[in-house]
Amino acid sequence: MTSIPKYKIVIIANYLPDKQESMLRVSTLYRNIVEEEGLKTKTLRPTDRIGKFRKIFPKMEKWLNYIDKFIIFSIELIGYNILNYYNKNIVYHITDHSNSIYSLCLLNKAKVITCHDVLAINSMLGKNPKKRLKFSGKLLQKLILVGIKCNHRIVCVSKKTENEIRKLVDDKNTKINTVLQPLNYKFEPIKKEKAIRIVIKQIVQYNECIENGFILHVGGNQWYKNRMGLCAIYNELNSIRSNLNQSRIPLILAGKKPTRELVCFAEKHRDLKIIFLISPTNKEINALYSLANLLLFPSIEEGFGWPIVEAMACGCPVVTTGKEPMTEAGGSAAIYIDPSDSVSAAKITNEVINWSKDRKKMQAELGFQNVKRFCRKAFAQEYRRAYEDALGINKKDSSD
Repeated sequence: MTSIPKYKIVIIANYLPDKQESMLRVSTLYRNIVEEEGLKTKTLRPTDRIGKFRKIFPKMEKWLNYIDKFIIFSIELIGYNILNYYNKNIVYHITDHSNSIYSLCLLNKAKVITCHDVLAINSMLGKNPKKRLKFSGKLLQKLILVGIKCNHRIVCVSKKTENEIRKLVDDKNTKINTVLQPLNYKFEPIKKEKAIRIVIKQIVQYNECIENGFILHVGGNQWYKNRMGLCAIYNELNSIRSNLNQSRIPLILAGKKPTRELVCFAEKHRDLKIIFLISPTNKEINALYSLANLLLFPSIEEGFGWPIVEAMACGCPVVTTGKEPMTEAGGSAAIYIDPSDSVSAAKITNEVINWSKDRKKMQAELGFQNVKRFCRKAFAQEYRRAYEDALGINKKDSSD
């Protein structure tokens, strides 16, 4: 029987007004899994105080939020640290690396930080020409990098992120590893009739699209999500299908409200059925995965690419970019493309659409096997080791 650890995990979570939904779900997921291991937890996050004045000064919203996050909460965190100064059984877990600045308030304290990606840091370093930061953005990312370097126990969500973090940190005293994160929702196959009932209110005017299948994309408007590249592939796909006398297939983009560029593309190509589904719930996304012909996920970069795993958990075929970390997420169960070659990508996508039932079933089974890698129990055990590393417990055990 595994003994229950006596230490406590203080989870440092995100500022609610930032509406970083994925990171908010991550902190909740981590807390729940840690508590399942028998550990006590406490969640600390910046409170919306000065930020409330955004209604009066909307143009100052970012700076008002910064006061809440980086001044007031930093003072509160130092105060909490002082009150618990003699408690040596606390580990601070910063679940989003963009909050690494708080590490500066916790010097010489046991802490663990989870790094999801280094996309913004790379933009600060000039490695992402498609995303240029303003002066304030560069300064923030420099501080985030300094904060990351203040942690001697770093956990990454992908091998790609781990490799990049190792280059940035370059400290032999810092222990860095990758822990595959389980899904934050129970994605699973849903029967067609039930799935249609779940999403019908959202896209009732496109009922025939649901009935006859569609291509799905799940994601936001970040440059690396490559939504315009997705549309280019989709346009080529329908040209290929038209030349083969095959029916056109709709495209559903589920996620954030579309940019003006996306809306203009949809208006210009009214002959194509492009449907925007804004802010769907996890339940609705689960239903969409279960109904879609495939998930088309041609990202240029990613921290990991969770929709790949989510889709596979629902039995949905996945066509995605053939580079890390998408290949790490998809393993041998995904079909890979080069999104910069829209014609080739469209041809491969059409081949998947035309798969036989047996081939689809075989691919779904590969997907289900791949999803098993993202295990809740293994995740809990790896983080328990990380917490004990931060406390020096494992070092003591090895010396004994």
